[in-house]
Amino acid sequence: MVRAGTVRANDLEARYAPSAVPADSAYHLGALIADASALHDALGGTDWYLFMFRDPACFAEALVAADGMSFVDRLWREWSPGFDAGEHLALVKESLADPANLAAAIGYYRANGPAAQATVQYAREQAAVGQRPPQRTLYLHGANDGCVRADLARAAYATLAPGSRVVVIEEAGHFLHLERPGRVGELILGWLTS
Repeated sequence: MVRAGTVRANDLEARYAPSAVPADSAYHLGALIADASALHDALGGTDWYLFMFRDPACFAEALVAADGMSFVDRLWREWSPGFDAGEHLALVKESLADPANLAAAIGYYRANGPAAQATVQYAREQAAVGQRPPQRTLYLHGANDGCVRADLARAAYATLAPGSRVVVIEEAGHFLHLERPGRVGELILGWLTS
């Protein structure tokens, strides 16, 4: 066992756990979550929340709701580094406070997991996923996006229809419409009037 903030990558050994007996004798689920998070951080892991959100046992809902939704604070810090979310973050937490709303937000991740199946009602639309869209598209992405790297966004151009445009907005992270609203609005308005 390790506690959050105490594990270092060079401390990890290829042997059966526990690697150490926790001094606080804590073995409950919260302690295990802290250990898994510390291990993740020590190994420099990314893109981890996708797998957690796809867990059908509703573990994600409990984790996101815990501790004043500090999990949401963490995602916003990682996804838009340096952006003071202020009131925006408070409004997000307020809307996710209703368990049905939180389940719906996480439902997007579960619906796009490897085992997800589209309902017959949306089969035609689902079949179009992954195909090149027929209409030209304006795709905007933040240069400092900590969720989806900007180089992946630049690669999206090859999947779009002729006449499309990909713009990576400097000094913006994942929530670029909040971080650079003037620039985003200018680009959208210019696109719609061109």
